[in-house]
Amino acid sequence: MVLKNKSSREVRLRVPKWADKRAVRCRVNEKEISPHWAGNYLLVPGLAPRDEVVVEFLVVETVEKHTEATYRQQYTCTFRRKTLMDISPRAERPRYKQTNLTEDGSFFEVKRGYPLWAVPSPLKTREGCLPPFG
Repeated sequence: MVLKNKSSREVRLRVPKWADKRAVRCRVNEKEISPHWAGNYLLVPGLAPRDEVVVEFLVVETVEKHTEATYRQQYTCTFRRKTLMDISPRAERPRYKQTNLTEDGSFFEVKRGYPLWAVPSPLKTREGCLPPFG
């Protein structure tokens, strides 16, 4: 995370609960500082206008295999925390198929393609400035 300070003297950044506080790194104008904490908030005091604050922490990425029972299809899923980042194999487009629901012959519609998850969203980068704190 990169913050470009306009006029704040200090910032308080909420770090996700799952982040390992011991692994959080903070720099002000490329100089590493020791983090100060108030709960899940990282406190960065003593700022001047135009200071640049960089905060880094690890986001754990995991790869899991899941089998969708209806089609007996195995998917390889890449997650960052609880967010699905990638899934394979990927269908070109979802298809529809009717499947027998009960012994009496009634049918229901089943969507094929991504029966467990939706298409992953791309990562976005934003740049912005902090308003005065207070």
